[in-house]
Amino acid sequence: MAEDREQAIEAISEFARGTRARSPRWLWVLALGIGAVCAAAFVVVLVSGGDDAAVSETLRAHRVDGASGGAGFTAGLAVGGIAGLALGLGIARQRRR
Repeated sequence: MAEDREQAIEAISEFARGTRARSPRWLWVLALGIGAVCAAAFVVVLVSGGDDAAVSETLRAHRVDGASGGAGFTAGLAVGGIAGLALGLGIARQRRR
């Protein structure tokens, strides 16, 4: 009985592998490009070290205990979520065709 179940699972897996369309190369290149830009931005932020001399008086007035108040984090989450949703929808639409 266990062998029958394993054979059935293997048959379903083989059928799925045969019918599943691959993601287009342009989508992989786009995702790689976005990842590279994000990685480069992360490195720039790490290397910059947060020099307070470069921060304008307006931004200094809005700081709370040396923190930005979370506005940058929230904006980053929003941009990342929107970009992830757009890429995910692009992949999903390609797989339906």
